[in-house]
Amino acid sequence: ILPPSINELKNRLTSRLTESKSSLNLRLSKAKEDCQTALEYDYVILNNDFQTALTDFNSIITSNTLKNNSYLNLKDFLKNL
Repeated sequence: ILPPSINELKNRLTSRLTESKSSLNLRLSKAKEDCQTALEYDYVILNNDFQTALTDFNSIITSNTLKNNSYLNLKDFLKNL
């Protein structure tokens, strides 16, 4: 799950008032590193809007559930041929 931008992530974290300056800088640095690896994943969700991100997340879960169930059902089907 990616933030819309590093600046937006900074704004979100700052507005929560839960991070010290050093903690904020560490989190932003780590987020930049994480964003660089996004292409290594099968799915990437851009958290620009919470509802849209949640819908995307649920779609991924549903897709994988169907894929895994279909694979298991196919194995059983092929065994019974």
